[in-house]
Amino acid sequence: MAPGREPVLPPEQCSPVTNFLLRLLVSNTFLDLIVLGVIAEGVALIAYRRITGRGLSTRAVLANLFSGGSLVVALRVSLETSVLAEEATAAVAICLSVALVAHIADLVYRWDHAGDPDRAQSTQP
Repeated sequence: MAPGREPVLPPEQCSPVTNFLLRLLVSNTFLDLIVLGVIAEGVALIAYRRITGRGLSTRAVLANLFSGGSLVVALRVSLETSVLAEEATAAVAICLSVALVAHIADLVYRWDHAGDPDRAQSTQP
């Protein structure tokens, strides 16, 4: 673990499980695995849609995953100790802005297709 990345509570004040989870949460490797998982989920959902013709449209999948993925990237950047404060602030602001725009796009898509599940699934990418 990088210097300055110690959990908030000293190990003797929390259970081994809590200590493990706190260390895992602040580890860049864990956050990188989450980002890879989001990418894999997107590839799988889009492939399923293209193969079967069922499921969410590509636009709906991408808007949803960009929203969540941008939040994870913002967390990762904010925890990175080697990034300068000004650069980190700008990068986090950009990630959060991307997350907001993607979230709004996802909501607009869902709102347009509310109450019509056949249309929501049959919309072409």
